[in-house]
Amino acid sequence: MSNWQKMAIGIASSLVVGLIIGYGFGASGKGALKAAAEKARGVATAAKQATQQATTEVKKVRDAQARHLGLLRCKEELLRGLVQMYANNFGIASQHLGGARARLKRVRADVAPGTKKRIDMILAEISQAHTLAMRLDPMVRVRMERLVELVHGLPGAR
Repeated sequence: MSNWQKMAIGIASSLVVGLIIGYGFGASGKGALKAAAEKARGVATAAKQATQQATTEVKKVRDAQARHLGLLRCKEELLRGLVQMYANNFGIASQHLGGARARLKRVRADVAPGTKKRIDMILAEISQAHTLAMRLDPMVRVRMERLVELVHGLPGAR
């Protein structure tokens, strides 16, 4: 055998040995890499679920605060209208009754069915008070005081 042949066989055998050793090292890290990837995937899934749960809770709190604020603003409109009634400003009191009705209608969409019935009753009372205010009837004061009490009795209006 010539030197070139010996050198070619040596290079080929060293390449084969190198490939086998490289494959062995690569395969040994592959299992650890898969385990780390699975662990990271599990952590990401848990974080996604926690984020979704937190988002749901935040939305519930935000909606409750929006209902609370809407009821408070409705009560504010009724109280402002009552003050105008004491000053015998029936027109401005009527406008405040309209504002209270609009705010209460917005809140009605986001409440429980039992509360919706109470809100419907209050809306009917507001309509009657509005009619009395348009007729310049002084009894509207009594109705408005009762409306303030009714709105105050709703859950979240305190």
